[in-house]
Amino acid sequence: MGLAVPRALTAGTTYYAAPVPVGRAENWGTDRSRPTTVGAFLKLRAPRPGDTLILLDGEYADPQDLLSALASEGVILRGTETEPILIRAENDGAVTFDGGGTRVPLRMEGSQEDFPNRLYQWVKIVGVNACNSGGTVVALRLCEKCVLHRVCAWDASGFNEHIFSLFRCRDNLLSDCAGWGRGRKIFSVFGNILDTGLEDPENWSHNNVMRRCWGRWEFWGRNQENGPGWGGGHGETYSYNYDAWDTHLENCVSTWQARADPQTLVNPYALFLREGCAACPGGLDEGKLYGCIGYLKGRQDTFPGHVYSCGSDARGHRLKNCLAYVETERGYSAYVSTMTLGPTGRPDAFAGSRLTVYGGVGLSGDFNDGCADWALNGLLILQTRDDGDTDHPSAVGRRGDNIRDVWFYDNYPTGTDWANFGTLGSALLCYNTPDYVHSPDHAGSPCVKPAGCCTNPSAHPGPEFDAAQRGRGTDPRLRAPFSLLRARTNPALRPPGATPMGAHIMWEVDEHGDDTAVHLWPWPMNRRIFEQTGVNVSRDVFELGGGSTPFDYDADGDIDIVDFARFQVCYSGTNAAFADGCEWADYDEDGDVDGLDFVAFQQWMGWTTQGRETPIPDPPPDDYGD
Repeated sequence: MGLAVPRALTAGTTYYAAPVPVGRAENWGTDRSRPTTVGAFLKLRAPRPGDTLILLDGEYADPQDLLSALASEGVILRGTETEPILIRAENDGAVTFDGGGTRVPLRMEGSQEDFPNRLYQWVKIVGVNACNSGGTVVALRLCEKCVLHRVCAWDASGFNEHIFSLFRCRDNLLSDCAGWGRGRKIFSVFGNILDTGLEDPENWSHNNVMRRCWGRWEFWGRNQENGPGWGGGHGETYSYNYDAWDTHLENCVSTWQARADPQTLVNPYALFLREGCAACPGGLDEGKLYGCIGYLKGRQDTFPGHVYSCGSDARGHRLKNCLAYVETERGYSAYVSTMTLGPTGRPDAFAGSRLTVYGGVGLSGDFNDGCADWALNGLLILQTRDDGDTDHPSAVGRRGDNIRDVWFYDNYPTGTDWANFGTLGSALLCYNTPDYVHSPDHAGSPCVKPAGCCTNPSAHPGPEFDAAQRGRGTDPRLRAPFSLLRARTNPALRPPGATPMGAHIMWEVDEHGDDTAVHLWPWPMNRRIFEQTGVNVSRDVFELGGGSTPFDYDADGDIDIVDFARFQVCYSGTNAAFADGCEWADYDEDGDVDGLDFVAFQQWMGWTTQGRETPIPDPPPDDYGD
């Protein structure tokens, strides 16, 4: 039977596909009642700029159902900026590509022939699930200006396979995606390491963005899953390494739930990992983490060594307004480095501001060489522990200089030789002392390191630093935070002339890490993630460190009529100051409790399962954030 070809098709045609047997390759697919297959759309329809494929609800498991677009098989996907190719679920989350453990359910692979003219570009994939791969679950290779939006993926195969993988890709966006389950890495961006003869860094992965993604590392086996010649490796939730440069992570959330015999698991390493790029030319190895959250909580069969880790090859790395959290009540808290930067001997290796480091060993690494510039500004370090390792003698590791404006709050040891900075029992030196310490055991102005410390790093910074080094910093001005995400609500963390201390992650960030006017919460993919995993991202994150969910005034785990009654009492109207004790109701932090806060209250009443709708975005422009 031949194909029933419509008389005239122009760019901008809408097609429909369904799983076999409802979808049939001989159906042209322009009639919703006669859908085609995904394979036929890709291989027989020659998608053109402006075309749309709408996926009807169902499980896509047959080989011709899978979204497998390979240039090597003659499939070319090249939309344009004004007319992208769109492949989307008719109903968000109601389409699942299932590889059955033998096939890759979702992959797009362009061609390096005539580079870059046969890269896949301007393709948007929206609202689908992918799982049970025979390799990596969602694999993009040689793609440019493509978007994955609201895509959930889980369970890769063994032998160094991942959940999401971007290889030799540039200018792509993953927004509101979620990954979990079996896989060495949940999100992996890497470049040229597997190929040879491609010295031009334009051939490598660069300028890729992950925005509002959620990942949870769970399992990847060491013994039964290693392929020939493969020695192991280590596992991460987010990894951007190996000749990949200028990667952006914006408002991404990373967590961990190891569930297997520790002897069988691959080396668990970090929730966020950047090892650097030794082969990258100077200035190209920028990585940016803005408004990100990494947390380790609950029972773990094994645990990573780090929450954030930026390794010795890193340079030009930027962290802004990020939270690193390790649950203090767990035994592993004394063995996990909450944030590791370095060691490195390079100047300008790191720059960070408004960071909260909670639990774990604390902040470690050598940071930047020299003291002309501050590597880190505005740190809140609290509840850290001591593992007895001399490499981590204190909450800020081996080196404390290059830090301006830090508040140490209630850090206490499990051993004896513990300090906020420096090493008890050894002379305190300018070298391992922060420049401005705001939390001695007494109220008053901060301890300020003498200017001469920069020229004489082996000098003693002054007697006031001795007290600050040993003090728990439980200054009454720093009350226990309402939420670890909302440091800015505490005036003590915003003293005049200082960098605000601690993370405040309530808003979506822009390409420079600055707050926008768009609320980040409730988490956009909350419902989709909850339905698949039982994890309530909004609740998990807001309750870190004993915090509470917005608008849950009575702290009973829900937002109901009781909370609404109190909200009504606090309602002040636009531009009218709210009463004392009503800070919790000022969601948009504009000094009043008005209709905008009421809209937010209504959104949060469904927080247990609901999230926010987010529009289909465009990929990042060239040189994004530079």
